[in-house]
Amino acid sequence: MKKIVLSLLVLFTTFNLVAQDIIFDIAGPIIEVGGPNQNELVVHGNFTNNTSETITVAWERKVEDFVDDNWRTLVCDKVTCWSPFTSENSFELAAGESSLLDVHFQGGGGSNLGESVGYAKLEVYNVANPGNRYVVEYYAVTSPPGLTFTKGESVHVQGTAGEFEIIAHGLFINTSTEPIELSWERTSESFDDSTWKSLVCDAETCWAPFTNTNTYMLNPGELSILDVHFQGEGGLTTGTGEVVLDVFATGNPEIGFSATYEASVFAVGIDDNEVKEEVKLYPNPVRDQLNIDMPVDAKIRHVEIFNLLGKQVGSYTIPNGYYTQAIETCDLTKGMYFVSLFDEKRDLVSTKVFSKVD
Repeated sequence: MKKIVLSLLVLFTTFNLVAQDIIFDIAGPIIEVGGPNQNELVVHGNFTNNTSETITVAWERKVEDFVDDNWRTLVCDKVTCWSPFTSENSFELAAGESSLLDVHFQGGGGSNLGESVGYAKLEVYNVANPGNRYVVEYYAVTSPPGLTFTKGESVHVQGTAGEFEIIAHGLFINTSTEPIELSWERTSESFDDSTWKSLVCDAETCWAPFTNTNTYMLNPGELSILDVHFQGEGGLTTGTGEVVLDVFATGNPEIGFSATYEASVFAVGIDDNEVKEEVKLYPNPVRDQLNIDMPVDAKIRHVEIFNLLGKQVGSYTIPNGYYTQAIETCDLTKGMYFVSLFDEKRDLVSTKVFSKVD
């Protein structure tokens, strides 16, 4: 399978922290498994206007990612099927009315898809309430039955010196028709700095750095996270790290894959450091509402919140001219969370940490 290198990629469906104007039929990632000899695989989505009035609904294709660069996607809604070049649309939806929102994964030039994996992330929202977005993820899998890693062979994440940790997110799927008892093993790790360490998070928990293996069951069509957290004593120093994980069916190592997780940490530039210092979260710890003050020059347009497992639990778009964002946190459970702030190009500007208390 072709090797790809990705920046941080969110792989979980987001539920915003207020009542949803829009409800999807499937509460979670939508997965379709097909064969390599077809030239298109359709992943079906459907959502409903959950309000008591007619609203204007908009969708935006935020991310598409393929192991095979020849793949492409097009989106179909209640209006039509749009070309691969169309990344957004809006239309009216009556109270209680539903609309399809399918993603068609296609091979380039009408060719067959082959054995590969594709991913698309769409945001759907009420135009009158753009801050409350439903994020839905689509996976198309044409790999042989077994355990399929959604990133190809490797995942790469970047960070800046002084951060407590950076997380390389991985995800794999049981594409067979039977439950699989699987094991993962950390077969190697190497760091430029001996103060670095890594820990692995799977579908069960985040394991201590000295835990190098785990075994659990994965049902047909079920997803499992497989993240690697790169940490440093007193904060990460500049340098690189690499961790290799082997995942296989217990008793049958031919069913599985090997995944390489790479991390690069760079020194903080003057401008980046100024941005980090000027981004402020308050109150911290927080109970009901978190406020984020952002510098004007940073041009922050997107805010995403993650729990300690790396699961995204909030996603927000910041309108132009807004430099303070208020986020309701009533529905968050007690614990620590990470806030990632992105500019209009979706480049990471800063990451902050806050605590939720009862």
